[in-house]
Amino acid sequence: MNKNCSIFQLFLVFLITMFATSCATVFGGSTYNAHVSVKDHPNAVIKHNGVMQGTGSAVIVAKRVKANQFIISVQDGNCPMKTDTFIGRSFRTGAFIASLLLATSVTTIGIPIPWGIGIDLLTGSLWKPNDREVNVTKTDYRNFNYEIDYSSCPATVSTIKLPTIQKSKAERLIELKNLVDLGILTFDEFNAEKKKILAEN
Repeated sequence: MNKNCSIFQLFLVFLITMFATSCATVFGGSTYNAHVSVKDHPNAVIKHNGVMQGTGSAVIVAKRVKANQFIISVQDGNCPMKTDTFIGRSFRTGAFIASLLLATSVTTIGIPIPWGIGIDLLTGSLWKPNDREVNVTKTDYRNFNYEIDYSSCPATVSTIKLPTIQKSKAERLIELKNLVDLGILTFDEFNAEKKKILAEN
């Protein structure tokens, strides 16, 4: 009974050591946060793998190993759906070297085995999106940004900046007087608004 218990404990320590020393798995994990935004379209529906993720912007937990197969579809109103496929993927060289140096142990027969590299390869942690790809930027090793260019669909009214036309005090007072004549404002309300307008610089 004690012998079995000791073997189990040794095996457990072995597993913990392997996972704790695989740098890419510890620092970054097998997934990353994909921050997706649709430029000038706050109401555009965002889908990943056919599942709706949000409107205008969304944060999607994506697998690092599939960073070269990241597909996003967007649609706003009656505009045609647009699908972007991001195929950029790069190797996390720094994490690989760290795992090689820090997560290599020597066996009883004197052969060094990089356990950390094996774990990182199995989990896919050694991959990341390529931030040199168009419309992809990196915030840190856990967060990457994807901007979707949906210029084929006219911008929504809420995003179009119309020139602001400043009305004179006289014009605003005339509008208020017309509201009084129409019975929408009382004279007291008119006088209160009039004082505010005349007090403005």
